[in-house]
Amino acid sequence: MTANNSLSASSWSVCETQLKHIVEGDTAEFESLPFLRACGIVGAEVPPIASPLGQRYYEARFIRNDDVAAQAVLRDGLLQHPAVQAILQLLHGVHNAKRDNALSVLKSRGMWSYTDERPLTNLLLSMNNAGLVSYSKKHGSVRVLYNPTEQQEGVPSNIFIDPKRPYGNKAWMKRVLAECEGHIHWIDKHFIPTGLEYIWEVADANKLQEVTILSLYLPDLIGKGAVKQYRDLQTELAAKGIQLRWMVIDSKLIRDNHDRWILSKNEAWNLPDLNTVISGNRSEITKSINGAEMEKAFISYLTNAKEITTASVPVVTLAATG
Repeated sequence: MTANNSLSASSWSVCETQLKHIVEGDTAEFESLPFLRACGIVGAEVPPIASPLGQRYYEARFIRNDDVAAQAVLRDGLLQHPAVQAILQLLHGVHNAKRDNALSVLKSRGMWSYTDERPLTNLLLSMNNAGLVSYSKKHGSVRVLYNPTEQQEGVPSNIFIDPKRPYGNKAWMKRVLAECEGHIHWIDKHFIPTGLEYIWEVADANKLQEVTILSLYLPDLIGKGAVKQYRDLQTELAAKGIQLRWMVIDSKLIRDNHDRWILSKNEAWNLPDLNTVISGNRSEITKSINGAEMEKAFISYLTNAKEITTASVPVVTLAATG
C-alpha cells in the first residue's frame, strides 16, 4: 500500500503560498510538505528545496502571472501523486460517481488516515482546478475528465489492480511490459504459463534483446505442457533476435526475496504475482527506484538457477515457498 499521510489539510492556495516561501528561502517545515513532495513539486531534501517542476510553477504563477501555464504545471504534479492516480484510474467512466466513491478508493488503497474529510475536499478541488475532474462541492459529484489510459505519456508510476476491472488489470500489465527496453528480467516465484502470452504480445526486437524469467518450479502450476509452450515461444522469439530463458531456482536459494519484480534497462517495477493481477485481487504495481540493486540480486540468483525442463529441475512444493 501507498503511504497514507501525503494529502494536505490546506487548500491549494495555501500550498502554493508555502511553495513560494520555500523557493524564496524559507526553510520551515510547512504542513503541506508531504503533499508537495508526493506531487514532485518539492524535493526530498531537508531543508526543503523546490524541484524543477516547483520552480516552473513558481515562475509561471508568481513572476509571469501566467495562470494557464501554472495550471498545466499543477496538472503535471498532481498526476505524480498516487492518490490522484487511484481516483483517476478507478473512477474514470463510473456513472454518477460521488465524493464518497473517491473516499472509498483512498480507504481501500490504504491512503486514508485522517479524522476529517478536509484532505479529500482539498485534493478534489485541486484536481478540479487542474482540469482532471469536474467536482461539485455542493452536490458531491465527481466526474473524471482525464483518461489515464489515453492521455498520459508512458505508464503511471502507480497502477491499481481492482476486481471491477478484469480487462483493464491485464491491459495495464501488458503496458508495463511494453515499456521495458533492452531486457525484461521478471522475478515471480509463482510465475504461471499465462505470462508467456504477455511476453509474446510485447516482444519487439527493436526494443528488447533478452527476456529472462526467474521462478520456483511448482508442479501445481507448471507441467509438461507449460515447458512445451516455453520452448515454442523461445524458438519464435529467437527468430526475431530475442533470447528467452525461463529459469527455476530452489526456494531456499531465493528466500531473501519476497516481492515480485520486472526489471529493464530503463525502469523497475514492484508488483504482485501474475495470478493476483489476472484474478483482480486488490493490489498495486509501483515503479521502483531500486532497480539497480534488484538487478544485482537477480544476477546473483541466476548463478544458482537452471533452465526449466520436464525432468532436471528442483521440485519445490507450494508449502515450502515464502
